[in-house]
Amino acid sequence: IDADVLADFDDAAARVVEGLPAGRWLLVDGYRAVQVPSDPRASAYLRAIILRELRGGVHREEVESAGLTDAEACQFDRGDGYYRLHGYGDGDLVPETPEILAARASAEEATDQRMAALFSVLDEQQLTALVTGAQAMIDTGVAVVLPNV
Repeated sequence: IDADVLADFDDAAARVVEGLPAGRWLLVDGYRAVQVPSDPRASAYLRAIILRELRGGVHREEVESAGLTDAEACQFDRGDGYYRLHGYGDGDLVPETPEILAARASAEEATDQRMAALFSVLDEQQLTALVTGAQAMIDTGVAVVLPNV
C-alpha cells in the first residue's frame, strides 16, 4: 500500500482514537495502551484494529439496548459458520422472527449512527483518507476464512 495512503489513514484514525473516552470499551482501552509503532504500516494496522474494536464495543452496547441475546445478535449474520465461531451450537438456535430481525436491524442502524458521530471529528479530507486507507487495506486481498465447525 502506498506509504502516503497509509500515513493519511493513520493520521485520521489517530484523531478519532485520541478523542475516545477511556473506560468505556475494554478492548479499545487495551489496544490504546499499546505503544504506537514508529513504522507507519504497523501504526496504521494498530489503529485499524482499534477502530474495529471500537465498532464492536459500540455495536455490543446497541445489541444490549435492543434487548437481543448474544445468540440472536450473531445467529442470522454471515451464515452458520459465524454463529458457530462464537461458540454456539444447534442447542442455542433461536427462531428467526420478524421481531428479532427488526431488533437486529435497529441495532445495526444505531451502531452506524453512533460511529458516524464518533467520526464527526474528521473533516471531509480526513474522512476520505480513512475510507481510502481502509479500502487499500481490504484490497490487499487478505481474507479471513471462517472455520467449518
